[in-house]
Amino acid sequence: MKNKIIKLILGLLFSIGVFTYIILANGLDKIMKQLLMLDPYWIILAIFAMVIYWILEAKVLHMIASSLKAKIRFRDSFKVTMTGQFFNSITPFATGGQPAQAYELSKNGINLGVGSSILTGKFIVYQSVLTLYSFIILVFKLGFFKARLSNFTHLATIGFIVNTAVIVFLILLSSYMNFAHFIVVFLCKFLEKIRIIKDADKLVEKIQAQLKLFRDSFVNIRSNPLLILKTSLLTMLQLLSFFIIPYFIYRAFGLNGKFIGNMIAAEAFVVMITSFIPIPGASGGAEGSFYMFFSLFFGKSIIGIAVLIWRIITFYFNILFGGLFTLLSRREASNQKI
Repeated sequence: MKNKIIKLILGLLFSIGVFTYIILANGLDKIMKQLLMLDPYWIILAIFAMVIYWILEAKVLHMIASSLKAKIRFRDSFKVTMTGQFFNSITPFATGGQPAQAYELSKNGINLGVGSSILTGKFIVYQSVLTLYSFIILVFKLGFFKARLSNFTHLATIGFIVNTAVIVFLILLSSYMNFAHFIVVFLCKFLEKIRIIKDADKLVEKIQAQLKLFRDSFVNIRSNPLLILKTSLLTMLQLLSFFIIPYFIYRAFGLNGKFIGNMIAAEAFVVMITSFIPIPGASGGAEGSFYMFFSLFFGKSIIGIAVLIWRIITFYFNILFGGLFTLLSRREASNQKI
């Protein structure tokens, strides 16, 4: 718990440092003037796109839950989604979201095993679609960004490999349980040997139980092609609604003329690169990646303000609204106990 708090504080300090630099570099008066000149129509569209992102994730969760005969209302699926958004934003590699969501599902009468299967299934679909997006964008947009950004190829390649490795590893774990068991035992014994963990056998037992849940989820999804198709299409729209937010911010500055497809690709690359930054919310790395890619579109005079607006909508809104839903959910649970 102490390490998580330290990492959260570190992440917030990174963000504060970036925003402080933006303010100092541009001047507070200039920033306020630029903010007042923004077209509210496009800012509302950017915020709406973020809301659509949340709604579509809730819909995917709800569909997978229904396929497993788990009874949950869509409004409760949305609460679970927002709780996940909050904890994903405040933990490294977004590791806190799923445990928090599993707990929320359990409060809706869904046992931990089924809840874990629902969340694992959703993660498989999301990661698969994100990897597909990454591949398509690399194929069609590699040349455009490579010609304009130094070291781009290395960053994009690492991001793509990380995202691809995750889904390949998940498939291997779900398809070859003996192989998965061997890897888990080897890693746990190694960690015990170097004194990072105390009881390797106990940890292996816990991981094996989770692997079984994961395998059951994978088999369920694989045996339901219609579910795969529907959830994949919704996830594509979900990611697109997130990737298009910078374009709306771009238009809010009264700018026009840049190809929307290049901006969607740039945002996809930002997501790819920040996926392996081990700080809550990828703080610092996210702002830096956005600055690097979108300087191509916004120009140096307003890119700092664009970073600020983008980060508020795509990150701090998750903390703000996700936190509100989490607090409301906890309050409802307390009232029910009384």
